[in-house]
Amino acid sequence: NRTPEMRRHAGSILILTGMVFAAFGALLLLCGWYQSSSADGNSEAALASLESLIPDKTQGTIVDGSDSSTGMPAVEINGRSYAGILELSSQDGKWPVAESESSADCPYVSEGTAESGTLVIAGTNYQDLFGKLSELGDGASVKFTDVRGNVYDYQVTSISEAQGPSGTSCDLQLRTSNKTGTQKVFVNCAGIRS
Repeated sequence: NRTPEMRRHAGSILILTGMVFAAFGALLLLCGWYQSSSADGNSEAALASLESLIPDKTQGTIVDGSDSSTGMPAVEINGRSYAGILELSSQDGKWPVAESESSADCPYVSEGTAESGTLVIAGTNYQDLFGKLSELGDGASVKFTDVRGNVYDYQVTSISEAQGPSGTSCDLQLRTSNKTGTQKVFVNCAGIRS
């Protein structure tokens, strides 16, 4: 038999446990907000530097069957290599694209090249990075400018969510996680050839 004092003690322990879990949840939210806001600041500084380093822009050409194993040219800014700038016109989104995955503060080249029509750019689903990719519509404009000033224009052809990698063949694929992190979002784009 439990005495009233034992029941009060058990109730106090449950309340304390609930408060600890609530505090831990609030801490996780604050950490996510801090990561997202610091990613925005780092990304904006890199974007400004990168834009000043890119020479006069010319229309890039996708060459089907060209070798993508040589990688893409890059410039170094504050100890990090960048391959270009990605723009999503329908969202007024513009980000520097790192040459490889190095942190969560900007998208990065996962594989391929723009010239070979095999470019895959991945990024985190932070609100101001790739958090709204799934909201792009078919036909939306996407632009990638490499560090040599070659501009590649694309149009969104399909958007899908899946748990594993997408095998869809396209000239540009943008990848991120959905808002819950349970599935990947794949935005497939066709290059606009002149």
